Amino acid sequence: MKLFTLLLPVLCPLLLAKPQEPAALKDSLQTIQNPERGFYHVCGLKLKPEGGKAPNLPGGPLVHLRIDLSPYSTRAGGKDAPLGDAALKMLTDTLDAIRKAGKGVVIRSCYDPGYAGKKDQEPGMDTICRHLRQLGAVYGKYADIIVCLELGTFGPWGEMHTSKCCTQENVNKALDTLLAATPAEMTVNLRTPQYVAGWLGITPAKELDGKSRAYQAAMKSKGANGPRVGMFNDGYLGSSSDLGTFAAVPRESGVAWLDQAGTRTFYGGEAVADASGKTQGAFNTLEHIAKEGPVTHTTYLNYEWNQRLHKAWAQETYRKPGAEYDGQDGMKYVTDHLGYRLVLRKARVATKPLKEKKFKMQLTLENVGFAPVIKPKEAEVLLVHQDGKTTCTLPWKKLDIRTLAAGSTQEFTFAAKLEKPLKHGTWTARLRLVCPGYATADTRPGIRLANGDADWDAATASSTLCTFQVK
Repeated sequence: MKLFTLLLPVLCPLLLAKPQEPAALKDSLQTIQNPERGFYHVCGLKLKPEGGKAPNLPGGPLVHLRIDLSPYSTRAGGKDAPLGDAALKMLTDTLDAIRKAGKGVVIRSCYDPGYAGKKDQEPGMDTICRHLRQLGAVYGKYADIIVCLELGTFGPWGEMHTSKCCTQENVNKALDTLLAATPAEMTVNLRTPQYVAGWLGITPAKELDGKSRAYQAAMKSKGANGPRVGMFNDGYLGSSSDLGTFAAVPRESGVAWLDQAGTRTFYGGEAVADASGKTQGAFNTLEHIAKEGPVTHTTYLNYEWNQRLHKAWAQETYRKPGAEYDGQDGMKYVTDHLGYRLVLRKARVATKPLKEKKFKMQLTLENVGFAPVIKPKEAEVLLVHQDGKTTCTLPWKKLDIRTLAAGSTQEFTFAAKLEKPLKHGTWTARLRLVCPGYATADTRPGIRLANGDADWDAATASSTLCTFQVK
């Protein structure tokens, strides 16, 4: 038996046994809508005592669900009261629709009517915490589709500022309530690193740098909840402080903290125009996001806001001699590199063990995106015979794709026993990485490798690795 390593799969059966050029294993430069990353689209949901229909869902694989709780706050024109069954059914119906559509969702709730920018609309803290417990009970049933939670709750747009009740004490109380009401694998983002430092009890706040003794001790004291708390940034790159985001925790310390926190929680928000009034300043340029994005592990941004800045990025050109994206426009670069982007570099199957009903394979993947895959994925190797009908599915339970850090390359080895010898002929090995759950989805979302259209099979949600022959 010979060992065949094919570096680019092809579709024509007559050519399957012909080795391809090594240069073919490149990033295709295609924009891929993989789950749990990228530009999100906003979906508003106003919970009402009388209930109502779930809203129409926006396009794209990532939804930012903005829950309006103003009918349950006297200060917002409603009435301080617990969420009723009809309102909770509206939320459940909406999340059911998101699951059926195979989308992921980032969720924020607040009391600003219509998310119009009004301040001091919140009810008392007892009512707020009761609402968070009720919401958390629902969220717990949708851990498969919820990418992360943004605490929100306070201030205009739920951005946790310009509100009399948005004190550190109340933020801590609301955060602890939501953490207790949701599953351990669900993460919650706060608006600034200062709130995170305050929750951890770190003084001075600038020691939230991921390395200080104070930070390490504080994280240990929080136990399992410590790694669950991250940050969302709706002033992303708008000034040297991201419009006040990095204040008590200066930018250098905050970015250093995100270098760690962004590997276990989802970091993102809204990229904004510069505070000077110009569209771009020193920080919201392509050059800066290409430098800082991989350090903060930026995973998601608002597609609708800010379009003016997005157009400016599109007018810039990414320059890095020798890089595959060298010469691409800036908006495309940002779009494709938010979160993870996995590129197959090598793959080979050892055919000699096949006669002993053993399958062995090695593959090399590179993550060229800003962040790792954060939520676990189920992995399988699919073997497809040239006849297109004979298949073999091998679970890859030991593969944890989350270990592939941003900007790193890793070799993975897979071995499995075969129930029976493989049929003679040419076979294609495919990798299937799918999101757990999504039982009612029309199409279960899966990670597509970035090597090109010819490598992806939407029907099986799998990417081609290589071909090999059984003689």
